Amino acid sequence: MLSRSARSALRPIKMTLRAKINPNMLPALARNNSSASSSSPSDADDVLFAPNRAIRTITLNRPAKLNSLNQSMVDKIIPRMVEWTKSDTAQSIILKGAGNKALCAGGDVAALANDIAQNGPEGSARSTVFFKDEYTLNHLIASYPKPYIAVMNGITMGGGVGLSVHAPFRIATEKTLFAMPETDIGFFPDVGGSFFLSRLDGQIGTYLALTSARLKGYDAVAAGIATHYIPESLLPDVESRLAEVFVDSVAPIDAHSLVNSVLLEFETAAPEGYVFSLSGKARESIDAAFSNKTVEDIVAALEADGSDIAKSALKAILSRSPTAVKVTLAALRRGETLGIKDALDAEYRLAENFMYGHEFVEGVSAKLISKPARTPEWKPATLQEVTPDIVNGYISNRPDSVVQDIEFIHPENNFTKYPHTFGLPSEQQIKDYVLGNDNPDREFKVSAQEVHEHFDNITRGKLGVHQKIDDIIVRMTKPDPTDVQLLDWIY
Repeated sequence: MLSRSARSALRPIKMTLRAKINPNMLPALARNNSSASSSSPSDADDVLFAPNRAIRTITLNRPAKLNSLNQSMVDKIIPRMVEWTKSDTAQSIILKGAGNKALCAGGDVAALANDIAQNGPEGSARSTVFFKDEYTLNHLIASYPKPYIAVMNGITMGGGVGLSVHAPFRIATEKTLFAMPETDIGFFPDVGGSFFLSRLDGQIGTYLALTSARLKGYDAVAAGIATHYIPESLLPDVESRLAEVFVDSVAPIDAHSLVNSVLLEFETAAPEGYVFSLSGKARESIDAAFSNKTVEDIVAALEADGSDIAKSALKAILSRSPTAVKVTLAALRRGETLGIKDALDAEYRLAENFMYGHEFVEGVSAKLISKPARTPEWKPATLQEVTPDIVNGYISNRPDSVVQDIEFIHPENNFTKYPHTFGLPSEQQIKDYVLGNDNPDREFKVSAQEVHEHFDNITRGKLGVHQKIDDIIVRMTKPDPTDVQLLDWIY
């Protein structure tokens, strides 16, 4: 096997692709919709496509704007990905961002808010169509038949999360900065947020959604956002190695397992002394507070808790749009039982209601457009004033909608669990093993050592597994009273 330095020296030259795409094989995107054309001008080079043997790369190329996603970029990416599904030579897709600061800092919401402010209902309709096409892309990524690898190097927020979190492979680096900051601009965590956030361990997803809390570096792996941790300096070698293995492999191959093998080859452990910021007592506070059914009860629980993380969460929630916070909680609870397609479809209609409301334009204008930034004037101004009727009005479909339904490219895919699990085992998986739910025929309890051995085996010795298991055993189990080596789960 070649050394990493040797493989780097032999890296093939990449050429930007400008192949023609047949538009007839796609659902109508905004560029073909005369009533809702793009609010962002097209830039021929805002997305770059390149081949590397059997690998195809997508590079978001707006580094001056932290690769923020606009209509032009969505319109280019969807047909290219559809084309690659039909190509025998394209075996795997890599998504990355130009520059070294961001994969994608989110959707270009300033352009949307400006269009609404300047053009009223017409701007609202155009902005809604952007979300329709963006969510079409999110679902395409979630249901993509070939390995799709998102390199979450740098800022990965909002729309950038939608381009990455549904992928089977999500690489975090020491520069990764993850957040869903939508409630801070009078919106809700969309791009499938109601689906993936509601499926994170415990109430971590609810906490991230309502507070816009940020996760840095390895925290993204520990939280279940990313699947592998690889230093930024090794990313070019990862890409070269992926290109090699597909060329050298003999068909038939399990492409996803092959990609996972390569990523495990380059994966590194968490930095020395690392402790997950949302583990231990912090996690206990999060689960206790954010499991409540109403925002008012969450706020009361945080006030009673008084810990540092509770205080910071409380401060964050009370500074966000009260409407956005309450609508977000309702969307998350609804998303717990929806399939991926249904969740994105529901979010589309929810986004449409925000495009016609006050909060989104006010939040974006105050936080992102005004120089200097100012404090938004939320309406209603307090949580108490946001009634159930207001929340239901956002959650319900708009009766006078003028935009089309989403035409998903793979509408048959509506799974309630992601089909691939290459990250750390979830807390639910560990719970099921401890309780024997994964094997109804098992009639004995297990020890901590057996838990470690089991997940070490099924994850192929994945780094970080033991640290996560240790945290869960401390928080969620107690010794069996008849044999202290065996574990009982704390309900």
